[in-house]
Amino acid sequence: MADDYLQSSTGRNRALTVLHALGLVATVRRDWWQVSDPSGLGSALDFPHGRRNERQAALALLRHLSTRKPTFDGRERVVAIEEIVTLFEQVRENLPRWAAAYGGQLRALAKAAANGLVDAGFLVAEPAENVPEPRWQPTPAVRMWRVRLHTAPGTNSEQKMDTLILFDALEGTV
Repeated sequence: MADDYLQSSTGRNRALTVLHALGLVATVRRDWWQVSDPSGLGSALDFPHGRRNERQAALALLRHLSTRKPTFDGRERVVAIEEIVTLFEQVRENLPRWAAAYGGQLRALAKAAANGLVDAGFLVAEPAENVPEPRWQPTPAVRMWRVRLHTAPGTNSEQKMDTLILFDALEGTV
């Protein structure tokens, strides 16, 4: 019943008024609402926090998900663990020492990154009994967030260093 109320003009206006009074920002679409807390005062979530490989991997995965084309009906395509592992293999081609502790364990890193995005509300895990390999359904939040990468100052301009902000610096860079 709450959905019907929010779709009415009275319910929508009241909800937006309350959100505004709380200092929250809402993006309203016909079939979903995205509410954010730009001040961070009401959010317990600090994503990502720190520079651990799992968090860096989660950011790389979020960037990847935000650039994927949706299905013909506008829905997000399910992401399988193989797609995430392939993404991380591509990152490792450019930055071979990144996530060195995960060596041949990129599947474990992929699961950790995806679970980090589940915790942050970007992905929903599919029930394990339905699929043999882990899969996740992206939420509309992957389109609302953007991860922008910048070249670190003082790097060689001939090198492709656009992943430097997400990942540990290469040897010889600061």
